[in-house]
Amino acid sequence: MNTLRLQFLIVILLGFLPKVFAQDEAVVLGPSDIFDAVVKKVYSAKTEFGSSYRAYVIDWRGSEVVVHDLFGSTTNKIGETISVTLTEQSFRVQGELYSRVFFTCAKPSQDALDISKRAEKAIQDAKELLDETKSFRKAEEGK
Repeated sequence: MNTLRLQFLIVILLGFLPKVFAQDEAVVLGPSDIFDAVVKKVYSAKTEFGSSYRAYVIDWRGSEVVVHDLFGSTTNKIGETISVTLTEQSFRVQGELYSRVFFTCAKPSQDALDISKRAEKAIQDAKELLDETKSFRKAEEGK
C-alpha cells in the first residue's frame, strides 16, 4: 500500500467520526494539505498490553497543534522534521454546520505499512470466505 492510499484510508477513517454525530446528513471532506514541520514536543505512552500512542506538537500558523501518529509507530524526536497531513472536515448536526481540522503524520513507518498490507489481505480473505459461504448456501437451498 503506497503512502497516498494510506493517507486516503486515514481520511476515510476520520470521516466516520463526524458521521456518528451527523445523523443522516452528509459529511463534507475539505481539501487536505501535506507540509513539513519541526517537532516541538513529543507525547508517547504504552499500555501493559503493548499498544502505543504517539503525538507531536508543532507550530502551525502561529498556534501550537498536536499531530497524531495514528499507528503509534514513529520515533521522531524534538527538533526533527516530520511530514504532516492536514485534513478539514465539515458536517451538519440538526442543520448546524461544524468544521474541524485534523493533523496526522503523513508518512507512517514501514511497520505501519506492513500492518496495513496484512489488514488488506485479511479483508480480501474475509470477502472470499463470504462469497464461498453464499455459494454453499445457494447450493444447499437447491437440494
